[in-house]
Amino acid sequence: MIHIIGGGKTGYNLYQYLKSKKIGKAMLYYFPKEYSAKKRKGQPFEEWRKVNNTKIIISSETAFNHLPESYRDDLSTHYFVRNKENFAKIVNHINANYIRSFTLSDVQFPVALKPKDAMEKKVPFKIKKIKTLKELETCIQYLPDCIMQPYLNDGEYLQIAIAGYFDGYSSSLIAVEQKNHYPKGISAFVIDKTNENRVMINNITDYLNKISYKGFIELEFKKHKESGEYYLMDINPRPWGWFYYYLDGMKNFKEHLETNEPIKVELRKVWVNFPRLVLSCLKGNLSTPSLLDFIKGKICYEPYFQK
Repeated sequence: MIHIIGGGKTGYNLYQYLKSKKIGKAMLYYFPKEYSAKKRKGQPFEEWRKVNNTKIIISSETAFNHLPESYRDDLSTHYFVRNKENFAKIVNHINANYIRSFTLSDVQFPVALKPKDAMEKKVPFKIKKIKTLKELETCIQYLPDCIMQPYLNDGEYLQIAIAGYFDGYSSSLIAVEQKNHYPKGISAFVIDKTNENRVMINNITDYLNKISYKGFIELEFKKHKESGEYYLMDINPRPWGWFYYYLDGMKNFKEHLETNEPIKVELRKVWVNFPRLVLSCLKGNLSTPSLLDFIKGKICYEPYFQK
């Protein structure tokens, strides 16, 4: 049995995917105002009861924030890696760099202003580039719920994500370059870059095994185009925005859950969220898959489950 806790769109889509593929017996539990609550799919979290030998998948930040303390022991590594205060320790284990945070007394522009917890929706953006003190003053009401970090220019850095349903083997992780976003910080177009980031995947594998982590996870980086150095931006120990690309390529999720068979992944070349990609292009970001990719069917399209 699989319990998905968190009814955001990723949890909802994961639930629908498992049902459509007849993988396990999945149950979905949502919190008020989440996507699944609006769709009336699943059950309110108040009805959830922990059952022995049940696989628990936390699928949203809301779920992480509202899961009672008494249930968190089994997910201690998940809570550890999502805590940004631990990033300075984590980067030492994976050979990456830590992005320091500014205070108002030492801020240097431009800065990237990010919510501490995007799912709480206390801040109306996922990331915002701030160029001047005057511009920062317009966001003063959001500062208690934000972090300020150096803005790493897209001209100098690639945005790389390494993610998967980690099963103890490096082959369960993939890497992508996040080529286009809409809105800022939300992927609209990613391309497979697993081979180019194999060393970092191996570093992450070693670290996750060291802390006995298993399950969905995404690590987001800025990678310097010339030096190849990685700068850790975020860790999401749950399904992520473009995770259907991974599900589409996973060949044996059912067998893995039933017999612990190592996960096998065969990706298409790229993934797109078509509505977001169109809106991003209208905003002037014209980074899109090639016409040849369309013709040869090398694109994985984000589905929109309606049932």
